[in-house]
Amino acid sequence: MPYKKIWYIFIIKCCCFTTALAQNSVADSAIKKLELNEVIVCEHFLQQDDIFNFYRNNKSATTEEILLRMPGISLIRRGSYGMEPMLRGYSAGQINLTLDGMKIVGACTDKMDPVNIYVEPANLQSLQVATGASGSGMGSTLGGGINMALKEPEFLCNNKPYVGFNSGYNTVNRSTSNSLFLNLNNNKIAWRISGAYRKADDYKTGGNLIVPFSGYEKTNVATVIIWQVSEKHSLKADYLDDRGWNIGFPALTMDVGYAHATIASFTHTFQNDKSFFKEIKSKAYFNTIKHSMDDTRRPFVPMHMDMPGESKTMGYFSEFNIKKIQKHKLAGRVDASHSFTLAEMTMYPQNEPSMFMLTLPDNYRINTGVFLKDDIQIDSLQYLTASSRVDRMLSVMDSDFGKKQWSVFGTFPLQRVFYTSNFQLAYSRILSKSTSVKAGIGYAERAPTPNELYGYYLFNRLDNFDYIGNLLLEKEQAKQAEIELNIVQKRTLLQAVVYYHHINNYILGELNSSWVAMTIGARGVKSYTNLPFARIYGGDFTLSYLFNKHLEHISTAKITIGADSDGEALPQMPPLKCLHAFKFKKKGWFVQPEIEWTLPQYRNSASFGEMETNAYSIFNLRMGYKFNTRGHIVHFSTSVENITDHTYREHLDFSAVTRPGRSFIFNLSYSFHKP
Repeated sequence: MPYKKIWYIFIIKCCCFTTALAQNSVADSAIKKLELNEVIVCEHFLQQDDIFNFYRNNKSATTEEILLRMPGISLIRRGSYGMEPMLRGYSAGQINLTLDGMKIVGACTDKMDPVNIYVEPANLQSLQVATGASGSGMGSTLGGGINMALKEPEFLCNNKPYVGFNSGYNTVNRSTSNSLFLNLNNNKIAWRISGAYRKADDYKTGGNLIVPFSGYEKTNVATVIIWQVSEKHSLKADYLDDRGWNIGFPALTMDVGYAHATIASFTHTFQNDKSFFKEIKSKAYFNTIKHSMDDTRRPFVPMHMDMPGESKTMGYFSEFNIKKIQKHKLAGRVDASHSFTLAEMTMYPQNEPSMFMLTLPDNYRINTGVFLKDDIQIDSLQYLTASSRVDRMLSVMDSDFGKKQWSVFGTFPLQRVFYTSNFQLAYSRILSKSTSVKAGIGYAERAPTPNELYGYYLFNRLDNFDYIGNLLLEKEQAKQAEIELNIVQKRTLLQAVVYYHHINNYILGELNSSWVAMTIGARGVKSYTNLPFARIYGGDFTLSYLFNKHLEHISTAKITIGADSDGEALPQMPPLKCLHAFKFKKKGWFVQPEIEWTLPQYRNSASFGEMETNAYSIFNLRMGYKFNTRGHIVHFSTSVENITDHTYREHLDFSAVTRPGRSFIFNLSYSFHKP
């Protein structure tokens, strides 16, 4: 289907839907208002919640490092850049990873370009994490969703410019990190622009060993403009451009020579607290990702290859809140998107003609969905939350060349339609002045990804097998249960969560000994298949204690365990990981020591060739000083990470590549807004 035609249809739908609902009324920021049992991290909350003080105190931290402090989130590491989020043992197509509610599809079949790399702390407003079926607000999901919201321009009361910059340096990889922003506004229009530049050399592990091909370089520019048309109407336009060069992935056989993302959107917001539809936000968006894998910097390459990939996504959604009706508080979302992906490979054998192959043939997916949620206040002590989502997905392989490739395996349906549904029911009860409990059950489904359907000899560095898609895959289906305990006292906050998921038709690679590997050095060929079932269970724990107004403590712990229908451990399941931090602050100064440790991981997947991972513990120390005078805010901070220069790796680190050794980080930030 031609892109221009699809885009026109989305624009028309956007205008029609917004106009129709606006007659009854609407909203401002529906991403917040959906309230998907989420954890929201933003600048205002950071002042009160020490889980995220790492972000506030270490201004040179990347978005990935911020994500790592979130409950339930782990990171799959292939290099020091482009780490892929995992949510309670789920990753890739099993979770929703969105930007301002927009779907963005990676262009790399090796998952080197997760959505989080396109958001810098300089333009990050908030992170919203919803687990399990409760995360279906942005799309069908098993594991939940992570939504990253971009900063918006502020309407400052005196209409004066607001400007700031941040600069940091890290000794472990001689990296520099610089960013700046500018905010301008009058009574009707506000505009914000931010930019960031990062450059890093190869980092050193404990013992001062250099990890080759771990450096990177990138730029990021984001701009947002808001027009307050009237008291009830506003319009917003966003544009983000992210570019990267020579991005090393030491755990893989290739690096990224060049990557470019362009993300644009247009949003209409309407709000009227007195009408039936209190608020609504409608957004039309478009994004394109171009990504080129490169091995020209690698020595001793058996055969040079070029592996470019591309994705294009356009979509529309409307989120709304309805005026409270007796004990019911209703919210919802309708959305539609069209995603196109393509990946190629050209091989250049010595003294032979070049060879061409589509590792992911041209394909597109059209997704439409509806989400509804009802928060019910039974009485002053009891609450009930029910949410549901249904989706229709049409997946089509749209390449004659790709069809010829697939013909060697026989005749298969190249067009599939999937219907998925998600449902969640949660009951909350206040037991005492300081204690509450919540119990929830859910059902979730998700369709196979294009890689799982159409992938053609995709090399997986985790187990060293070539992977071939399966056009007959069925959707995954999960039954979920969760119990949460919360204790909030004057000085203490405790939250403990345990969960259990039973997943039918779990998608995993299965060895096919009749096929021959194409990648040099590959152990064989696997094809994606549906296992009868798998189980994933675990827990998250958070404890915060305030000794006095100067000294605080926080501890977090998380663990995930997974097994397939034969009892074998699922691959890439993180062991118990804990973080303990104390923070002392007085008269603008702060000092924050940290201890991070994990247990060894002995539950490994033999089918994937996983190795045991040793336990480790590392120590960090952060300190800084901040002062404010006549609108000038200066913040200097320094950190020492991995003080003992320990050599270690985490279980989710590909190819047993060790983590950075001792590093000294220096950071200076400045902002000014004339009073």
